[in-house]
Amino acid sequence: MNPVKFEGSEIVGAPENWDPARDGECVGLPAQISILPNGMKMFTSVWKPTDAERRAIAEGANIGISCFGVQVPIMLSATEIDGPIVEFQSDTASRRG
Repeated sequence: MNPVKFEGSEIVGAPENWDPARDGECVGLPAQISILPNGMKMFTSVWKPTDAERRAIAEGANIGISCFGVQVPIMLSATEIDGPIVEFQSDTASRRG
């Protein structure tokens, strides 16, 4: 799947305490940052399946999730949000999560 840039998203980069020597490379990801009523941050990213992935899903394939670093609460949903696919790239000047 490929990340997409969508209206309201911005490139979110490594957390402030991220150490590339210790933690590895961290690339920027387009995400929308929202603040929930309880004050918790919610990051929403959108992923566009490739044609092969769409066929696999239609044929019954499951969807796997990998989280890097610490495990965070996640939610999956189908969405009509769309935008251009973006290439992964190092972005040390991006907003930090």
